[in-house]
Amino acid sequence: AIYILNDEGKIIKSSGEDEDSKTVCSVLHNLVVHTRGAVRDIQVEDRLKFLRVRTDKHELLIAPEQVDGKYTLVVIQDPSKKH
Repeated sequence: AIYILNDEGKIIKSSGEDEDSKTVCSVLHNLVVHTRGAVRDIQVEDRLKFLRVRTDKHELLIAPEQVDGKYTLVVIQDPSKKH
């Protein structure tokens, strides 16, 4: 699934959306906000460019604020599938 989120974590475009998607994207937006803060705590001049999280069932690829600092790209894929 592919999602584009606004700066508030709301889905503005997606490859498929349901109620679970809204919850997942809200949680991922919070993850980005906290990770961004952690990166700045470590090195003030640094900033988060990309975040990859892999679990047993999913791989989350997150590119925060790539266009004018307003949008975040989220890709959720099954890491066990061969492409």
